Amino acid sequence: MIKFLCKDMWTLVFRKQIDNLKTNHRGVYVLTDNTFRPFARMSMSSPSEAIAKAQPFLWFPSGVIRGALASMGINATVQAETSELPGATFQIKTVTTKG
Repeated sequence: MIKFLCKDMWTLVFRKQIDNLKTNHRGVYVLTDNTFRPFARMSMSSPSEAIAKAQPFLWFPSGVIRGALASMGINATVQAETSELPGATFQIKTVTTKG
């Protein structure tokens, strides 16, 4: 299902696939987009200012990832960050419910 996010869904939303997918095989996945489209034309006077201003642009794709997984019955948390524009990293942690 994570591969579906990286290939199909990401292509529909951002017109490209995720560049890298890593996992620890224990419910943690890291998706890396080296040229995240919303950051493509973003520039500021300093790199730290640009990174701070870019953070709100990560909220929407984080919600899209979480919502897509929820619709497939997977409860997950999504953390997004950028350390260098135009790249973005999304860490997905699946939540197992004990019952």
